[in-house]
Amino acid sequence: MPILGGGRLVIESPLIQELMDQTRREARCETLHTAILEVLEGRFRAVPSDLAALLRAVTDETKLRDLLRHSIVCPNLESFRAQLLS
Repeated sequence: MPILGGGRLVIESPLIQELMDQTRREARCETLHTAILEVLEGRFRAVPSDLAALLRAVTDETKLRDLLRHSIVCPNLESFRAQLLS
């Protein structure tokens, strides 16, 4: 007889589910941050550390996807920064 319902009870716990969802969201954001920085570095060589820090502060996945698209077509880092701050 499993104690406390065994593994199934733990997996179905709302707290555990919320923690797992949060971890997934954070991982998706980190992936997007990395992808954006790689695009910018590939296009413009160095990315200023303050710009990278501003980017890493963004946790809205929709905004990050928009920024990824913009990083591919923006004419320069100033344009990217303006989009990031808008």
